Amino acid sequence: MEIKESRPINCCSSAYSVPAAKGHIVLYTSDQRRFVVPLVYLNNEVFKELLALSAEEYGLPSNGPITLPCEAPLMEHIINSIQQAIAKSLEKQMRLSLLLPAALIGTNNVSSYVNYARRFLVEDDQSQGSVDKARGYLTNSDLEKAVKEFGERCSSISRIYSIGKSVNGFPLWVIEISDKPGAEEPEPAFKYIGNVHGDEPVGRELLIHLANWICDNYLKDPLARLIVENVHLHILPSMNPDGFSLRRRGNANNVDLNRDFPDQFFPLNGDINSRQPETRAIMNWLGEIHFTASASLHGGALVANYPWDGTGDKRRNYYACPDDDTFQFMASIYSRSHRNMSLSTEFPGGITNGASWYPIYGGMQDWNYIHADCFELTLEISDNKWPNAEEIKAGSLFADYHRLLNPAERYEVVASMPVQIKDHMDRVRRISHECRLYS
Repeated sequence: MEIKESRPINCCSSAYSVPAAKGHIVLYTSDQRRFVVPLVYLNNEVFKELLALSAEEYGLPSNGPITLPCEAPLMEHIINSIQQAIAKSLEKQMRLSLLLPAALIGTNNVSSYVNYARRFLVEDDQSQGSVDKARGYLTNSDLEKAVKEFGERCSSISRIYSIGKSVNGFPLWVIEISDKPGAEEPEPAFKYIGNVHGDEPVGRELLIHLANWICDNYLKDPLARLIVENVHLHILPSMNPDGFSLRRRGNANNVDLNRDFPDQFFPLNGDINSRQPETRAIMNWLGEIHFTASASLHGGALVANYPWDGTGDKRRNYYACPDDDTFQFMASIYSRSHRNMSLSTEFPGGITNGASWYPIYGGMQDWNYIHADCFELTLEISDNKWPNAEEIKAGSLFADYHRLLNPAERYEVVASMPVQIKDHMDRVRRISHECRLYS
């Protein structure tokens, strides 16, 4: 990979006419630096998103250079990361990127782009280097064994069931924890979902730790007992077991499951059968159980993300849902419980509106809110997607998030929101929720 013309180039300069070598393309950054990159790099998810942003911001020229909406230091960072991914060391480079001071980048917006790069860079390589980073993590077989052993050890307060299977046929196991598992009671149902992205495995480990912590402590710890006696807690450790085994973001069909749900802004296809099997399993699951609240666990950043995740014009800005105050409260509950999330210098209080951070479409979070009356957060719980497995622990502080479901008080949230789905563009949907508020 060759980087050329690092000096600024005038937009009218004849340098624009300098052709790239065969198999390469010339790209310019917003500060008019020239980069010659291999065409194959454009298949990377970061470049795809940057090109989409470029089309929105500048329009893709029919005759002339393409300008990407980022500055040269970030482009160098992205290119270096891709090169290192090819060299089997992407994760190390992502960790090093955390050390880059904002002053070095030279723009207030770059930290978000760098975080975005950490969020979306995908390493599909199946090398020994990729396998090594999973050392100490539960394999899918280990996970299945752990779930079943939990069910036997904690049978008095749990139920084990599957909501479906992955593309490759692995069961999507769920642990329900309650003093009356499987029974319908006037208590809030809460779900945790881990490993939505296959290369973000911290959540699946933490959720098994959390289940075991509750089982070990519910007879002696007030918080664990509160959860068992007053909440129906459902834990899906891995939504994407195939992606985990492949060490990649997408599922076995290489589809990003957090872009596969029906979207309020771009309802191209509402047919549930057109979704991936893992997505269908979640949608059917929420058709059977009315969850009050939920959280999905991700990796690559440290922030509690809340709706909306997208905007009607695809532009990056704060786009509040009708229950924005409630979501900020919920996100803050978790952020303050996390060891250092609330100390974030990038996200005030360790929380962010999804569209303000980076718009996405087809996400599970917004779909939960609109279609299942469920308040879901997306929790980015670890800067490092693959920390040493020995460093992963969960205990009462992790479970502290459930305090928002304390039955001390009851309140009703009524949200009026436009549901932008074909044939219903002007319909307003009334959504009522009964939750438990921690005071």
